[in-house]
Amino acid sequence: MNRPGNFYAPTVLSNIPRALPQLATSFSARSLPCFRAKDISDAIRIANATPFGLGASAWTKEKSEQDQFIDGIEAGMVFIKPHGRV
Repeated sequence: MNRPGNFYAPTVLSNIPRALPQLATSFSARSLPCFRAKDISDAIRIANATPFGLGASAWTKEKSEQDQFIDGIEAGMVFIKPHGRV
């Protein structure tokens, strides 16, 4: 964009090496790191691999999966988005 001031377009980051040191720092609200998990246990492990943990979210319609995410993710708040599996 060619306009005055600073601008950072919203960015989705994928295929990120899990050993990347920047993962231990806070991401800007305009960037979203995305990871592919093999299963729920792997997703919970990925979610808990950060020193941050104010809030987390998981997307599933399955009640048993919701409970696993709520019980497994170590965060101040865990939001369940019932929009479908992702």
